[in-house]
Amino acid sequence: MRFRRFTFDPKWQFRGALSRFYELFPEQFRTRIERQGLWMPFAKISEVKGWQDFGFRFKEGNNETRWDDEHDIITFRYTEPMTWWMSMPKEMPRTLERPSRRRNAWPAFARTPRLCSPAAIMTSRASSSPGCSTRPGATARSGA
Repeated sequence: MRFRRFTFDPKWQFRGALSRFYELFPEQFRTRIERQGLWMPFAKISEVKGWQDFGFRFKEGNNETRWDDEHDIITFRYTEPMTWWMSMPKEMPRTLERPSRRRNAWPAFARTPRLCSPAAIMTSRASSSPGCSTRPGATARSGA
């Protein structure tokens, strides 16, 4: 990490500081993509009525990436490698015990706990209170 001190015209306050910052580090602020546009997080742009009118250019998500490519939409494939999102029925109580039971009953998890997505919860150190792991067989003393 480096610290950079510089002067600017105080009459312009923050705008003066920002302008000087741009002058000092122009490479950090150059336009790297010529055609600009709107960003769409997660939803399918193809399902937006009249999507062409909105000027979409970027999308975050991994649904319909082929469609995005065909329509010159730059896709940023969103992933959370350290997590697993488990759907829970609305009627399921939001307690630590109920989702844990659902996770453990997941067919793939029961067969290969280290090779399937639900295993992510077992390695993410989820806990019910500080120092109390939810992993089977773990103890607060072992820190596992």
